[in-house]
Amino acid sequence: MGLESESNDTLRLMNKRVTVEQGVLAVHLFPRAGIGTVGFFMVGYPEETMVR
Repeated sequence: MGLESESNDTLRLMNKRVTVEQGVLAVHLFPRAGIGTVGFFMVGYPEETMVR
Protein backbone atom coordinates (compact mmCIF):
# COMPACT_ATOMS: atom_id res chain seq x y z
CA MET A 1 0.00 0.00 0.00
CA GLY A 2 1.61 3.29 -1.04
CA LEU A 3 0.25 5.84 1.40
CA GLU A 4 2.96 8.25 0.27
CA SER A 5 2.01 11.33 2.33
CA GLU A 6 0.23 12.44 5.47
CA SER A 7 -1.02 15.57 3.70
CA ASN A 8 -4.11 15.77 1.51
CA ASP A 9 -2.58 18.83 -0.17
CA THR A 10 0.49 16.84 -1.17
CA LEU A 11 -1.64 13.94 -2.37
CA ARG A 12 -3.50 16.41 -4.61
CA LEU A 13 -0.17 17.75 -5.94
CA MET A 14 0.76 14.14 -6.76
CA ASN A 15 -2.56 13.70 -8.59
CA LYS A 16 -3.53 10.87 -6.25
CA ARG A 17 -7.21 10.04 -6.16
CA VAL A 18 -7.15 9.12 -2.48
CA THR A 19 -7.29 11.01 0.81
CA VAL A 20 -5.36 10.55 4.04
CA GLU A 21 -8.63 9.52 5.69
CA GLN A 22 -9.18 6.75 3.13
CA GLY A 23 -5.66 5.47 3.76
CA VAL A 24 -6.23 5.41 7.51
CA LEU A 25 -9.49 3.51 7.03
CA ALA A 26 -7.79 0.96 4.75
CA VAL A 27 -4.99 0.40 7.28
CA HIS A 28 -7.63 -0.37 9.91
CA LEU A 29 -9.78 -2.59 7.67
CA PHE A 30 -7.07 -4.73 6.06
CA PRO A 31 -6.07 -6.65 9.23
CA ARG A 32 -9.73 -7.48 9.86
CA ALA A 33 -9.65 -9.26 6.48
CA GLY A 34 -6.39 -11.05 7.38
CA ILE A 35 -4.27 -8.79 5.16
CA GLY A 36 -1.02 -7.42 6.57
CA THR A 37 -0.17 -3.79 5.81
CA VAL A 38 3.00 -1.86 5.15
CA GLY A 39 3.11 1.89 4.47
CA PHE A 40 5.54 3.81 2.26
CA PHE A 41 5.86 7.60 2.52
CA MET A 42 7.46 10.17 0.23
CA VAL A 43 9.58 12.78 2.00
CA GLY A 44 10.27 16.16 0.45
CA TYR A 45 7.89 16.23 -2.49
CA PRO A 46 8.29 19.45 -4.56
CA GLU A 47 6.21 22.36 -3.22
CA GLU A 48 6.02 20.88 0.30
CA THR A 49 7.19 23.08 3.15
CA MET A 50 8.47 22.45 6.66
CA VAL A 51 5.44 24.20 8.20
CA ARG A 52 3.62 22.16 10.86
